[in-house]
Amino acid sequence: MAFLAGPRLLDWASSPPHLQFNKFVLTGYRPASSGSGCLRSLFYLHNELGNIYTHAPVPDLGVDSGRRGPGAKVGHPPLRTSPRSRPANPSRNNPVLGLRLVVTSPLPHHHLRLALLGFLVLLPMTIPWGQLGKDSWLGGTHCVACLAPPAGSVLYHLFMCHQGGSPVYTRLLALDMCGVCLVNTLGALPIIHCTLACRPWLRPAALVGYTMLSGVAGWRALTAPSTSARLRAFGWQAGARLLVFGARGVGLGSGAPGSLPCYLRMDALALLGGLVNVARLPERWGPGRFDYWGNSHQIMHLLSVGSILQLHAGVVPDLLWAAHHACPPD
Repeated sequence: MAFLAGPRLLDWASSPPHLQFNKFVLTGYRPASSGSGCLRSLFYLHNELGNIYTHAPVPDLGVDSGRRGPGAKVGHPPLRTSPRSRPANPSRNNPVLGLRLVVTSPLPHHHLRLALLGFLVLLPMTIPWGQLGKDSWLGGTHCVACLAPPAGSVLYHLFMCHQGGSPVYTRLLALDMCGVCLVNTLGALPIIHCTLACRPWLRPAALVGYTMLSGVAGWRALTAPSTSARLRAFGWQAGARLLVFGARGVGLGSGAPGSLPCYLRMDALALLGGLVNVARLPERWGPGRFDYWGNSHQIMHLLSVGSILQLHAGVVPDLLWAAHHACPPD
């Protein structure tokens, strides 16, 4: 993976104090670098390289679209498919996403920019904007929710060794946390909107209430002194989402068939990733063995990407359902 000869790397004891947040990662720390030096670190091996590259899912078009027949458009799948028309492996060929997503770690360096650019460009393309009607604004908030976390995290991990020291690091960490806050806040708005589609008197109050709750949670996450405190800060949002999921599950809410399991998997993956990161597993069991690959933060990144994809797989059919569903008269 070392395409360029990098600088001499530091061990944990020699690294700056603000980077000593995982005592089980013993080696591979970059020295203080300029902005260009941080960018150059994309191309040599260090212990943050995996944290950058694990945010690079590779969208591969032309697989499902070729199976849809002539005239089919990516991102405009039918809401329901017959067993014959379903892909052989729905986890890798998602008919909602309209593309195949392959998550690899790490990616060759010449694929990184294409992978991230493809994710940024192709995810909005999988949303059938013309079919959303007056709810198209929710498609926009959904795109921001999906794209903000990987963008903020890549910048955080890439520039965290900047020679500006702790002040620069603190701003980067805040940027990373803003991405997490956005996916927790904006990501839930379409879910609440669709769940309460037939309860117009309750839906505005629920949207405003969740937004206010998210503001408090975001502030606590930004000012949290530790990783575990940041995880706990998002607990109230998770609890509110579970209430919404429960309402849909018992029939008090509405939405597209099949979206609710996607949302449950979304939160389960996000929670699992957060717990793995807080527990520092598996590097706690073997300090120094997972310095470069396979440590808890990289596992959390992969689970977070999977969580975002589950969110997307649930929201798109939900928005299509809401655009065409007629609520029964009171």
